[in-house]
Amino acid sequence: MIGNIELPKSLRALCNTYQVEEDCEGESPADVFKLTSNSETLYLKIGHQKFSNTTYSIAREKDVILWLNQQIKVPEILDYLENDKHRFLLMKQLEGEALYEKQETNPHEFVDTFAEAINQLQAIEINNCPFDSSLDTRLAELNYFIDNALIAYDDFVDSTLPFSSPKDLYQNLLATQFPESPVFSHGDMNDANIIVDSQGGIGLIDWGRGGCADIWCDIAHAARNIWEETKEKTLTQRFFKHLKIDEDEQKIKYHLLLDELF
Repeated sequence: MIGNIELPKSLRALCNTYQVEEDCEGESPADVFKLTSNSETLYLKIGHQKFSNTTYSIAREKDVILWLNQQIKVPEILDYLENDKHRFLLMKQLEGEALYEKQETNPHEFVDTFAEAINQLQAIEINNCPFDSSLDTRLAELNYFIDNALIAYDDFVDSTLPFSSPKDLYQNLLATQFPESPVFSHGDMNDANIIVDSQGGIGLIDWGRGGCADIWCDIAHAARNIWEETKEKTLTQRFFKHLKIDEDEQKIKYHLLLDELF
Protein backbone atom coordinates (compact mmCIF):
# COMPACT_ATOMS: atom_id res chain seq x y z
CA MET A 1 0.00 0.00 0.00
CA ILE A 2 1.03 3.58 -0.64
CA GLY A 3 -1.39 5.97 0.98
CA ASN A 4 -4.62 3.99 0.60
CA ILE A 5 -3.71 2.68 -2.87
CA GLU A 6 -2.92 -0.97 -3.44
CA LEU A 7 0.26 -1.22 -5.53
CA PRO A 8 1.12 -3.91 -8.08
CA LYS A 9 3.59 -6.42 -6.66
CA SER A 10 6.63 -5.11 -8.56
CA LEU A 11 6.02 -1.54 -7.36
CA ARG A 12 5.52 -2.70 -3.76
CA ALA A 13 8.92 -4.37 -3.88
CA LEU A 14 10.51 -1.27 -5.39
CA CYS A 15 9.02 1.11 -2.82
CA ASN A 16 10.43 -1.03 -0.03
CA THR A 17 13.95 -0.12 -1.22
CA TYR A 18 13.40 3.66 -1.49
CA GLN A 19 12.43 6.46 0.84
CA VAL A 20 8.90 7.37 -0.24
CA GLU A 21 7.21 10.73 0.29
CA GLU A 22 4.12 12.28 -1.25
CA ASP A 23 4.68 15.16 -3.66
CA CYS A 24 1.82 17.60 -3.07
CA GLU A 25 2.80 20.20 -5.66
CA GLY A 26 0.44 20.73 -8.58
CA GLU A 27 -3.33 20.53 -8.88
CA SER A 28 -3.74 17.31 -10.85
CA PRO A 29 -6.04 14.65 -9.32
CA ALA A 30 -3.19 12.16 -9.73
CA ASP A 31 -1.27 11.05 -6.65
CA VAL A 32 2.47 11.66 -7.01
CA PHE A 33 5.18 10.11 -4.86
CA LYS A 34 8.90 10.86 -4.76
CA LEU A 35 11.13 7.80 -4.36
CA THR A 36 14.66 8.56 -3.16
CA SER A 37 17.74 6.39 -2.78
CA ASN A 38 21.44 7.19 -2.39
CA SER A 39 21.93 7.02 -6.14
CA GLU A 40 18.74 8.32 -7.79
CA THR A 41 15.34 9.90 -7.48
CA LEU A 42 12.23 8.49 -9.14
CA TYR A 43 8.64 9.68 -9.37
CA LEU A 44 5.60 7.43 -9.24
CA LYS A 45 2.43 8.95 -10.64
CA ILE A 46 -0.87 7.21 -9.88
CA GLY A 47 -4.13 8.08 -11.62
CA HIS A 48 -7.66 6.76 -11.10
CA GLN A 49 -9.29 4.89 -13.97
CA LYS A 50 -12.23 7.37 -13.98
CA PHE A 51 -9.89 9.88 -15.63
CA SER A 52 -8.79 7.43 -18.34
CA ASN A 53 -10.60 9.26 -21.16
CA THR A 54 -9.39 12.72 -20.16
CA THR A 55 -6.16 14.70 -20.28
CA TYR A 56 -5.58 13.58 -16.68
CA SER A 57 -5.01 10.08 -18.07
CA ILE A 58 -1.74 8.54 -16.89
CA ALA A 59 -1.71 6.32 -19.98
CA ARG A 60 -2.03 9.39 -22.20
CA GLU A 61 0.83 11.13 -20.41
CA LYS A 62 2.99 8.04 -20.88
CA ASP A 63 2.21 7.95 -24.61
CA VAL A 64 2.93 11.66 -25.06
CA ILE A 65 6.31 11.28 -23.34
CA LEU A 66 7.23 8.29 -25.51
CA TRP A 67 6.23 10.18 -28.66
CA LEU A 68 8.30 13.21 -27.64
CA ASN A 69 11.43 11.22 -26.78
CA GLN A 70 14.36 12.47 -28.91
CA GLN A 71 12.40 15.63 -29.82
CA ILE A 72 12.62 17.45 -26.49
CA LYS A 73 13.99 16.60 -23.06
CA VAL A 74 11.37 14.59 -21.14
CA PRO A 75 11.48 12.18 -18.17
CA GLU A 76 12.67 8.63 -18.79
CA ILE A 77 9.85 6.12 -18.31
CA LEU A 78 10.83 3.08 -16.29
CA ASP A 79 7.51 1.27 -15.97
CA TYR A 80 3.78 1.54 -16.65
CA LEU A 81 1.20 -0.70 -14.98
CA GLU A 82 -2.59 -0.90 -14.64
CA ASN A 83 -5.12 -2.57 -12.38
CA ASP A 84 -8.90 -2.31 -12.10
CA LYS A 85 -8.83 1.06 -10.35
CA HIS A 86 -5.51 2.76 -11.05
CA ARG A 87 -2.81 3.50 -13.60
CA PHE A 88 0.84 3.66 -12.45
CA LEU A 89 3.64 5.55 -14.21
CA LEU A 90 7.21 5.30 -12.89
CA MET A 91 9.76 7.83 -14.19
CA LYS A 92 13.27 9.04 -13.49
CA GLN A 93 13.63 12.56 -12.17
CA LEU A 94 14.80 15.07 -14.77
CA GLU A 95 18.18 16.46 -13.73
CA GLY A 96 18.20 20.18 -12.97
CA GLU A 97 16.11 22.68 -11.06
CA ALA A 98 12.61 23.99 -11.58
CA LEU A 99 12.43 27.32 -13.38
CA TYR A 100 10.78 29.04 -10.40
CA GLU A 101 14.16 28.87 -8.65
CA LYS A 102 15.44 31.52 -11.08
CA GLN A 103 12.57 33.98 -10.71
CA GLU A 104 14.15 36.15 -8.00
CA THR A 105 17.84 35.68 -8.79
CA ASN A 106 17.66 36.19 -12.56
CA PRO A 107 14.26 37.46 -13.77
CA HIS A 108 15.48 37.98 -17.35
CA GLU A 109 16.62 34.36 -17.58
CA PHE A 110 13.32 33.33 -15.98
CA VAL A 111 11.36 35.06 -18.77
CA ASP A 112 13.67 34.04 -21.60
CA THR A 113 13.57 30.36 -20.56
CA PHE A 114 9.77 30.42 -20.70
CA ALA A 115 9.94 31.80 -24.23
CA GLU A 116 12.65 29.36 -25.31
CA ALA A 117 10.66 26.38 -23.98
CA ILE A 118 7.63 27.50 -25.99
CA ASN A 119 9.75 28.05 -29.12
CA GLN A 120 11.17 24.53 -28.82
CA LEU A 121 7.70 23.03 -28.46
CA GLN A 122 6.25 24.99 -31.37
CA ALA A 123 9.12 23.82 -33.58
CA ILE A 124 7.96 20.19 -33.23
CA GLU A 125 6.36 18.84 -36.42
CA ILE A 126 2.67 18.11 -35.81
CA ASN A 127 1.55 16.58 -39.13
CA ASN A 128 1.69 13.08 -37.63
CA CYS A 129 0.99 14.01 -34.01
CA PRO A 130 -1.67 11.63 -32.58
CA PHE A 131 -2.55 13.80 -29.58
CA ASP A 132 -5.44 16.26 -29.88
CA SER A 133 -5.60 19.04 -27.29
CA SER A 134 -7.60 21.43 -29.45
CA LEU A 135 -10.37 23.68 -28.16
CA ASP A 136 -13.02 21.23 -29.38
CA THR A 137 -11.41 18.45 -27.34
CA ARG A 138 -10.85 20.58 -24.24
CA LEU A 139 -14.40 21.98 -24.33
CA ALA A 140 -15.86 18.50 -24.65
CA GLU A 141 -13.71 17.43 -21.72
CA LEU A 142 -14.84 20.43 -19.66
CA ASN A 143 -18.48 19.51 -20.32
CA TYR A 144 -17.74 15.91 -19.25
CA PHE A 145 -16.08 17.15 -16.05
CA ILE A 146 -19.04 19.39 -15.23
CA ASP A 147 -21.60 16.66 -15.92
CA ASN A 148 -19.68 14.15 -13.80
CA ALA A 149 -18.88 16.50 -10.88
CA LEU A 150 -15.14 16.30 -11.51
CA ILE A 151 -14.44 20.03 -11.64
CA ALA A 152 -12.80 22.15 -8.95
CA TYR A 153 -16.19 23.46 -7.80
CA ASP A 154 -14.90 25.08 -4.60
CA ASP A 155 -12.45 27.13 -6.69
CA PHE A 156 -15.36 28.29 -8.84
CA VAL A 157 -17.45 29.31 -5.82
CA ASP A 158 -14.53 31.22 -4.31
CA SER A 159 -13.65 32.97 -7.56
CA THR A 160 -14.84 36.35 -8.82
CA LEU A 161 -15.76 35.01 -12.24
CA PRO A 162 -18.85 36.70 -13.76
CA PHE A 163 -20.70 33.42 -14.34
CA SER A 164 -23.67 32.03 -12.43
CA SER A 165 -22.56 28.40 -12.71
CA PRO A 166 -19.86 26.21 -14.25
CA LYS A 167 -22.28 25.42 -17.09
CA ASP A 168 -22.68 29.15 -17.71
CA LEU A 169 -18.90 29.45 -18.03
CA TYR A 170 -18.85 26.49 -20.41
CA GLN A 171 -21.59 28.02 -22.58
CA ASN A 172 -19.67 31.29 -22.73
CA LEU A 173 -16.52 29.50 -23.87
CA LEU A 174 -18.52 27.61 -26.47
CA ALA A 175 -20.06 30.82 -27.83
CA THR A 176 -16.75 32.70 -27.99
CA GLN A 177 -14.60 29.91 -29.45
CA PHE A 178 -12.25 31.17 -32.17
CA PRO A 179 -10.33 29.62 -35.12
CA GLU A 180 -7.09 28.05 -33.90
CA SER A 181 -3.51 28.16 -35.14
CA PRO A 182 -2.33 24.68 -34.15
CA VAL A 183 1.16 23.96 -32.78
CA PHE A 184 2.55 21.40 -30.38
CA SER A 185 1.62 22.46 -26.86
CA HIS A 186 2.55 21.36 -23.36
CA GLY A 187 -0.87 22.37 -22.06
CA ASP A 188 0.18 23.29 -18.52
CA MET A 189 3.07 25.68 -19.06
CA ASN A 190 4.29 26.92 -15.69
CA ASP A 191 7.56 27.45 -13.85
CA ALA A 192 7.23 24.19 -11.88
CA ASN A 193 7.02 22.09 -15.06
CA ILE A 194 10.11 23.56 -16.75
CA ILE A 195 13.39 22.00 -15.59
CA VAL A 196 16.72 23.69 -16.38
CA ASP A 197 19.94 21.67 -16.13
CA SER A 198 23.42 22.93 -15.23
CA GLN A 199 24.23 23.65 -18.90
CA GLY A 200 21.01 25.60 -19.44
CA GLY A 201 19.23 22.75 -21.23
CA ILE A 202 15.45 22.80 -20.96
CA GLY A 203 13.26 19.83 -20.08
CA LEU A 204 9.57 19.57 -19.24
CA ILE A 205 7.49 17.37 -16.97
CA ASP A 206 3.73 16.71 -16.49
CA TRP A 207 2.64 15.93 -20.04
CA GLY A 208 -1.01 14.86 -19.67
CA ARG A 209 -2.33 17.74 -21.76
CA GLY A 210 0.44 17.65 -24.36
CA GLY A 211 -0.65 17.63 -27.99
CA CYS A 212 -1.82 19.75 -30.89
CA ALA A 213 -3.42 22.90 -29.55
CA ASP A 214 -3.83 26.58 -30.31
CA ILE A 215 -0.62 28.61 -30.33
CA TRP A 216 -1.97 30.78 -27.51
CA CYS A 217 -2.49 27.95 -25.02
CA ASP A 218 1.09 27.77 -23.68
CA ILE A 219 1.67 31.48 -24.22
CA ALA A 220 -1.36 32.39 -22.10
CA HIS A 221 -0.29 30.22 -19.17
CA ALA A 222 3.31 31.41 -19.32
CA ALA A 223 2.31 35.08 -19.52
CA ARG A 224 0.07 34.70 -16.46
CA ASN A 225 2.84 32.92 -14.54
CA ILE A 226 5.37 35.64 -15.40
CA TRP A 227 3.01 38.42 -14.35
CA GLU A 228 1.94 36.72 -11.11
CA GLU A 229 5.53 36.05 -10.07
CA THR A 230 7.12 39.35 -11.09
CA LYS A 231 4.36 41.98 -11.39
CA GLU A 232 6.68 43.64 -13.92
CA LYS A 233 5.07 44.74 -17.19
CA THR A 234 8.52 45.16 -18.76
CA LEU A 235 9.19 41.44 -18.20
CA THR A 236 5.90 40.49 -19.83
CA GLN A 237 6.85 42.71 -22.76
CA ARG A 238 10.25 41.01 -22.89
CA PHE A 239 8.49 37.64 -23.09
CA PHE A 240 6.40 38.63 -26.12
CA LYS A 241 9.40 40.27 -27.79
CA HIS A 242 11.36 37.04 -27.41
CA LEU A 243 8.48 35.12 -28.98
CA LYS A 244 8.20 37.70 -31.78
CA ILE A 245 4.45 37.92 -31.35
CA ASP A 246 2.11 40.72 -30.31
CA GLU A 247 0.10 40.18 -27.15
CA ASP A 248 -3.52 39.14 -27.80
CA GLU A 249 -5.38 39.80 -24.56
CA GLN A 250 -8.65 38.28 -25.80
CA LYS A 251 -7.10 34.91 -26.67
CA ILE A 252 -5.05 34.87 -23.49
CA LYS A 253 -8.18 35.50 -21.43
CA TYR A 254 -10.03 32.72 -23.28
CA HIS A 255 -7.38 30.08 -22.58
CA LEU A 256 -7.15 31.06 -18.92
CA LEU A 257 -10.92 30.84 -18.54
CA LEU A 258 -10.86 27.40 -20.14
CA ASP A 259 -8.43 26.29 -17.46
CA GLU A 260 -10.41 27.68 -14.50
CA LEU A 261 -12.34 24.51 -13.60
CA PHE A 262 -9.53 21.97 -14.00
